[in-house]
Amino acid sequence: MSAAALEVTPLAPAVGAEVRGIDLSRPLAPAMLARLREIWLAAGVLVLPDQHLTSEAFLALARALGEVSEYPFLRGLAGFPEITEVVKLEHETVNFGGVWHSDTTTCRAPRRRRC
Repeated sequence: MSAAALEVTPLAPAVGAEVRGIDLSRPLAPAMLARLREIWLAAGVLVLPDQHLTSEAFLALARALGEVSEYPFLRGLAGFPEITEVVKLEHETVNFGGVWHSDTTTCRAPRRRRC
């Protein structure tokens, strides 16, 4: 599918878009990557349903969109320290991140690989 043929549906007037017609499991052509980045910057948040990515494909996409860093307060996946699993286990009563938090804004340089 070409970058021009992506299906983009706004989710709300101010923020968010659903994007269909893209397969993120394979490297994206430069035009497709540029179009995805354009949609992301305009919408602020993207929902890309029905994607089945390996950890390698996920990191490749993330790196294509910007600098990837390890979250300083949690351990990432084995072999993929930049990927932090967001799950709620059966015995847990509060969802992951379910209380107010500010992620890495307390770091001197939040966009660097480590605090």
